[in-house]
Amino acid sequence: MTSSNTQSGIGCVTRREGGGGGVRVYKGVQRFRRLIPAVTLTKGNISSKTFLQSKGEAIRMAFRVILGLLALTRGRRGGVPGHPAFGRPHQSMSVSTGRVYRARDLFGRREGPAGVFPWRQPLNALSTPFRGIPFAEPPVGDLRWAEPVDKRGAWPGGFLDATRFRSFCPQYDTESKRVLGKEDCLYLNVFTPYLPGSETAGNKTGLLPVFVFIHGGAFLRGSSSAHGPARLLAHDVVLVTLNYRIGALGFLTTDDAEFPGNYGMLDQVSALRWVRDNIAQFGGDSSRVTIGGFSAGSASIHLHMASPLSRGLFHGGLMMSGSGSCEWAVRGNLTTFAHQLARGVGCPTSPSALMKTCLSAVPMEDLLAAQAALHRFGFWPLPFVPTVDGGRRAQPFLPGRLSSLPLARVPVLLGSVPDEGLLFAAGVLLMAEEPGSAASVYEEAVPYVFNAWANEHDAHLMRSLAESFYFTERAKESLDVLLEEMTEALSDYVFGHCVWDDAMLFAENGMEVYTYLNTHRDIETPTWATPLYDRLRALGVRTPLLETGVSHGDDMVHLFDFPYALGKFSERDQMVSTFVTTTWANFITNGSPARGDTSKLPWANLDSWTPVQPGQPKSYFRISVEPTMVPRPHKGKERNFWQQVVPSAIRRTRAEAASKGACPWREQASCPAATRPLAD
Repeated sequence: MTSSNTQSGIGCVTRREGGGGGVRVYKGVQRFRRLIPAVTLTKGNISSKTFLQSKGEAIRMAFRVILGLLALTRGRRGGVPGHPAFGRPHQSMSVSTGRVYRARDLFGRREGPAGVFPWRQPLNALSTPFRGIPFAEPPVGDLRWAEPVDKRGAWPGGFLDATRFRSFCPQYDTESKRVLGKEDCLYLNVFTPYLPGSETAGNKTGLLPVFVFIHGGAFLRGSSSAHGPARLLAHDVVLVTLNYRIGALGFLTTDDAEFPGNYGMLDQVSALRWVRDNIAQFGGDSSRVTIGGFSAGSASIHLHMASPLSRGLFHGGLMMSGSGSCEWAVRGNLTTFAHQLARGVGCPTSPSALMKTCLSAVPMEDLLAAQAALHRFGFWPLPFVPTVDGGRRAQPFLPGRLSSLPLARVPVLLGSVPDEGLLFAAGVLLMAEEPGSAASVYEEAVPYVFNAWANEHDAHLMRSLAESFYFTERAKESLDVLLEEMTEALSDYVFGHCVWDDAMLFAENGMEVYTYLNTHRDIETPTWATPLYDRLRALGVRTPLLETGVSHGDDMVHLFDFPYALGKFSERDQMVSTFVTTTWANFITNGSPARGDTSKLPWANLDSWTPVQPGQPKSYFRISVEPTMVPRPHKGKERNFWQQVVPSAIRRTRAEAASKGACPWREQASCPAATRPLAD
């Protein structure tokens, strides 16, 4: 089931004496083996009898896939069983001070059995990876739930072994019921096709633009080592990937100075400071830094645009399937979850200082096990996410509500895929108590999912509005219909309306904004969700969505390489990947996907990709094997429902309740003076 590729890995970094955080780059050559399992899944090879006999296995599979795919796989340290690592380091060779040696990084180059990765493009033969560079002190001991401390001073012995990935941040694996990763996790990786002063400079005359990528994973999962750079580095950009604290260790808050929250966001800021101070040593231009991310990483980009702490550290934003305006991305009133976590490990909840003292002594594994107990359907309701920390720390990341903060005026490229919710709808269906019964799944899942982030006083209304707009009675009779209608509802509710409405918000703030919808997926196109889809087929689900739906994360395979095979790229898949990497590199380089070299694209007369114009119809660029500019809004009716109909109904209901002096669904409770709006 596995095949091995022998490749070269390079990277040794020395820190200048005297502090200041500067680094000088050296290279030593090492050999390592990269294991790549070639997984072949045959449709229809799982019988319904097999499924019914292994419901527990199905639930574990659903947990594993939906959470793992949110993060788009973890990296090598403590990885998922069956998902081998990127690389296994061997002893590196010594290097001479003051010189940079020529060496090769064949990361992503096809070797070994033909056909394992037939779609992969060889990297520039002289490109260089530097893995596992610490940008902040380990957040352990007194630094657990503290602001990151930037790494300073000289490396021990004057050198850093940068030939291997370091641990990702702790996260709970529901399948194995154990915690993976380590608290000592604040590391980043640099992949560069150009080292100043070395033979790799080639015909390059200056520093290259930089792309800092922030992984997704619902602020619960993810790793900097999961995104292979081969596709992007062929376009002469320097790629940086980073870890940041996630889950309770990254975002626990009691809404006071003891637990102000946002530790994970501050980790990201620390990494951006490292890039500013050091990336020139790796051939990167610190005045041309684009930050980008997927899902929770995409929401992070929006938050950095609003944070005063990130100002000046980047010059463009690339947002893939996520926004800070989405209901799940920035939340208030999270103290309840902190108290539930504390009680789960036997700690007091008051005062906060005593709670912190107790939690700080709890083993990390116990904390994350208690965190996992707060989740339903895998990750809902996202209890540990960014929050407004103004008034809780001297230099807050988000001093006020997102809508009240001025945005950095940088060019933005943002968009999504048409069936974002398919991955989540599939997971919800499979993790329900009776996954074979549409009526049972509907009654269990729909009320919970659509109330997950609503104010408790709005819960009944939220369910009623969502059901009347998206669901028919057939959803209680047919798993096909239920999956289709839940997919559309979750696509719009969780991602669609917030991502697309932010495009106009950014444009109205004077930013140059480009939007896209990636619609490409053929029947044989590789997709992360294949294990879930096979389980659904075993239940008798036959909706065409399983064959051609483009779900959350499906487009990531066009941009990055990943550590295990998903299937073979067809010529059509490769065409789309070439388009994505070319236009993304154009944006990273020039601030526009339309400005730059498009000579290698296989289309003779491409439509011009034009930016969003304030006050004009919201056009977008459709990415497919026939890419084109679409001169009309994407899902205008649905966005109007979430941005106009729902808030209007909630305001009206609250006003009526306030006039009566009580909340309509909790007769004995008075209405809160100020309730959290649906979206900041």
